[in-house]
Amino acid sequence: MIRKVFLVALIAGAGCAGHQLAQTYVAPTDQTIVTSTEEAQGTAPAHTVYVSNLSTVPVTVNSFTIRQCENIKQHCDSPQKRELHLKPGSRTFLGRIEPRDSDRGFGYALTFSWRADSSSAKAISTLADAGVEPARVELASIQRAAAARAAEVGVRDEVLETSDIEALGTRIASLRMEPDSLVIAVNDMVSLDKVHLLLIGANGERLGRVREIRWRMRPGAARFAPPDSLIGVQPGRTVAEFMLPSGVHSPANSPTQSATLTIIVPR
Repeated sequence: MIRKVFLVALIAGAGCAGHQLAQTYVAPTDQTIVTSTEEAQGTAPAHTVYVSNLSTVPVTVNSFTIRQCENIKQHCDSPQKRELHLKPGSRTFLGRIEPRDSDRGFGYALTFSWRADSSSAKAISTLADAGVEPARVELASIQRAAAARAAEVGVRDEVLETSDIEALGTRIASLRMEPDSLVIAVNDMVSLDKVHLLLIGANGERLGRVREIRWRMRPGAARFAPPDSLIGVQPGRTVAEFMLPSGVHSPANSPTQSATLTIIVPR
């Protein structure tokens, strides 16, 4: 609310360059969009997971994924969709994790994807272009934080929509599958939820994973099993090719830009 009043005052001409922005900008990063875990109340052991927005920018949490599961009741390595809108400084419930066998210990790792609301930055950019000095200072802080985040190399679980991919533009250097191979026994099935198409930057940084993909595979050692799985058919190898969704206007979306997944069916 303070920010809205400040913007209206400036646009109306009631403000001046000597005014200071109402709050210091704190970038949404993997250090300010964080999860916390609490022991759930009840007779059976369980964890309650919360996500907090410690930045000054609204964000939306898209999904979370439980990984490296040991005695976990919930689905492992399968993203659970969420659409949680977090205001700056807010905290909300993300999920509950329980053991399959309550008499045994349990363990897991957790990743989640989120995106920042760009409207605040756009408003500040407009004021900066108009010559408002406090807005220029804050915009420079936003840009420095964005550059630092873009330079990070490591594990991130940011799900990218079509608009996000187009916004990345020339920052996309290549596509990569994670993992780059699967081992499937004859007659076994593996969900495609276990593989992800990643966008990679020029310095090897992971820009995010693509929600909607195109892919093709020649029949051979494995085949597609509707609605979303691969099934081992016979011993051997086959390669599946993954691409960005149709209609995405990006340097990475050309006939030579794809990522491959090797599928191995052992004897």
